Amino acid sequence: MIVGVARFSLRLEGVRSLKEKRGQVRTVLDRLRQRFHLSAAEVGALDAHGRAELGLAVVSNERAHTERMLQRVLRTAASYGVGTVEDVRVELVPMGELARGRGIPSSGRDPFGGSWAALDALEDAP
Repeated sequence: MIVGVARFSLRLEGVRSLKEKRGQVRTVLDRLRQRFHLSAAEVGALDAHGRAELGLAVVSNERAHTERMLQRVLRTAASYGVGTVEDVRVELVPMGELARGRGIPSSGRDPFGGSWAALDALEDAP
């Protein structure tokens, strides 16, 4: 399994308020989510009128498919005409590597000990 993550800036022209910015960003995120069935959020520059930082995540079983999908998503975001896409950063994470304990900064073990009960306990915690 490959997780593809992209983070990019969207330079917004002529935005005069945070309310206006939020409306434009929401439109872009909603359209991308609907068209590509991916996770998307505003992840930075929250108080900047003329710029938004957006993050995207996709999952696939093939690296090439993940790369193509992220390229299509970024081109589509640019085509909406809401702003200029800048500062694109993409990372592909092979989850099989993580499952074998490589690439995890901690102990490399399953934090839930393979038990759904541990996950349920987190949800019940205050």
